[in-house]
Amino acid sequence: MKRTLLFAFSATLLFAANAQTVIYSDDFESYAAGDMVAATNPTNWAIWAGGADQVISTAFANSGTNSIACIATAAAGGPGDLLLRLGDKTTGSYALTWNMYVPTGKGGYFNIQHIEIPAAGSFAAEVILQDGGAISGMAAGDSITGTYPQDAWFSVAMAFDLTAMTAVIMVDGNMVSSFAFNTLTDGAAGPNQLGSIDFFSYGGGTPTVGEFYVDDVVYVDMSTDISVGENSASNAVSIYPVPADNVLSIANGNGNGAASWQLIDLNGRVVMTAGHTVAAGTTDHVDISGLASGIYMMEIESGNMRERHRIVRN
Repeated sequence: MKRTLLFAFSATLLFAANAQTVIYSDDFESYAAGDMVAATNPTNWAIWAGGADQVISTAFANSGTNSIACIATAAAGGPGDLLLRLGDKTTGSYALTWNMYVPTGKGGYFNIQHIEIPAAGSFAAEVILQDGGAISGMAAGDSITGTYPQDAWFSVAMAFDLTAMTAVIMVDGNMVSSFAFNTLTDGAAGPNQLGSIDFFSYGGGTPTVGEFYVDDVVYVDMSTDISVGENSASNAVSIYPVPADNVLSIANGNGNGAASWQLIDLNGRVVMTAGHTVAAGTTDHVDISGLASGIYMMEIESGNMRERHRIVRN
């Protein structure tokens, strides 16, 4: 069963001025059915100590014929416990997406680790995909709730801004959590570090046994680069609120003059542009109600300065 998803990435992102860096992208078509993921690609994957590798399967795939199968042998979970290495990042901005499939009668699970190869674990967030389509979990001391479709491929997307120490999780195009990233799941202080994603074979506990599939993983460095100019406009151009519902405000106090902007999706496509410039000392209120829920980049130009801001549409 296949479906085109909101957060499917192209292999190369085509942002207008400074290309974003695709750190890792994999549709698993280069693997053979039955291959063990971390054993085949230890550069990007690892196994939690005491756990087991996950296997490449042809049972379900969103693109091509292969995906990662995470199938538990008991309701308590395991033994599969696969880590997607994210590099222990402490600076910059990053986006991560994958597609996921959970059969009816089963559940799914993933968590975010602050440390790439954890010992006891340094959990930033936990997300449980319950049988029946409910989402539960915890991040920064707050509950994660939402819904997802079973027996269908859906997107999981995350954005991490390590400078602002914030993170966003979206499932099936809907935001389920926006949280302080320098915390643990219970809200206690944690390292502002992006370590790994843990795909543990778990489905929420008795009586549900975990079974889910992962395809089309893309991990991107979204860090902002000022292309020209001696100073950043970031102290003078404000964009709010983030996340936004239907209206996004752009306040321009920039002494360099009028600012122009364009909104770019994660495929690198320009989805909205200003029909006019935002004059210095004024605020533009932009109707974004026609945009799909998701993560976007807003590129601002003013004088000889250019920068990008991460935008989340609820």
